[in-house]
Amino acid sequence: MLDHLEPVLAQAPKDCDLFDVGVSRGDRPRLFIDHVGFVEMGRDRRTYRFLQDTRHGRITIGESENVATVVDAITEYIAHRLIEREKALAFDFAGQGGVRAFAEEAAKKRIAPSASPPALPRRGGFGETLYRAILFLAQGAGAAAFFFLLWRLGVYLLGLD
Repeated sequence: MLDHLEPVLAQAPKDCDLFDVGVSRGDRPRLFIDHVGFVEMGRDRRTYRFLQDTRHGRITIGESENVATVVDAITEYIAHRLIEREKALAFDFAGQGGVRAFAEEAAKKRIAPSASPPALPRRGGFGETLYRAILFLAQGAGAAAFFFLLWRLGVYLLGLD
């Protein structure tokens, strides 16, 4: 598998340190593409499974017995990561890129006099104010009840009753 990926990885920019391809050792060896994407063998030892760890758990990007299919999925993954890297580098706050972008956006808004200003959120009437007041009181009563019960529990456990 690593032999099939070498031409793809050779095309990555030299200053790009996103990809650190390597094989981990253990019962289930994995071919890591980067710190979150890796390939592992299926339970049948014929299937390759390309996985990615995300904030919401592990997802399967591709799975096949054919090495070329998995290499294609990895190539697409690498291309996506490189594009995201370029977007992040293009919008560089440290190089005043972000400041320029915000200034240009503000200038565009000032140029268009026909555009109406964005509508502000409308404050609710008496009903919403009453609802918020009742909700505030209910939360306060709930907190008071919680701390009273906590105090009673402490008194009971310490035997001060």
